[in-house]
Amino acid sequence: MEKPLVGMMNLCGHMANILAAFFSLILVACNGPLGKPIQIDDLESSGSFSNILNSKNESPQLVLLVSPTWSVCLEGARRVQSIILDTHPEVDLNVHAVWLPMLRADKRPQWNAKKVPINGPRVTHYWDGNQVIGKQYGQSFDKPGGVAWDIFFLYDEGAEMDSLFQPWVSTGRTIMGARDKLKTDFEALINTSKND
Repeated sequence: MEKPLVGMMNLCGHMANILAAFFSLILVACNGPLGKPIQIDDLESSGSFSNILNSKNESPQLVLLVSPTWSVCLEGARRVQSIILDTHPEVDLNVHAVWLPMLRADKRPQWNAKKVPINGPRVTHYWDGNQVIGKQYGQSFDKPGGVAWDIFFLYDEGAEMDSLFQPWVSTGRTIMGARDKLKTDFEALINTSKND
């Protein structure tokens, strides 16, 4: 009778070790690279964001303008994680996730670092509380005062941004709805870069 009990105890011990390892990996993944907490930087002006983009233009860049609470935005960001970042870990890419208040519930405290659907060492998060960046991108579409959101902008390496954050090589809205376009355009961009 003792032998089955010992075997069961060994099995339980192995399962506990596997579960502990699994939850350790989840915690690291949720808290950013190497377990560092995810931070969000405040954006105060479109000029500062242009400077950020221009300072990181040695590689392709992807800008996402997203609501922190709208499920379609969150799912779009999740898809960018899977079809771009997870599928192409070797590509030097800067992703700028710009979170902005578009819905009544979209307040800074609603941005939850533990639930953010896109993350990793290539992703930087920004809070555009006054919709400065969203409005600036909105002007690119002849929508004075309009706010661009749930949209992506893809830039080639070396792109120098003007005041309207142009020239981008691809854009699409909604991020979820345009995910196939983003994937196709991104892969074409990186394949062109490999051939240069």
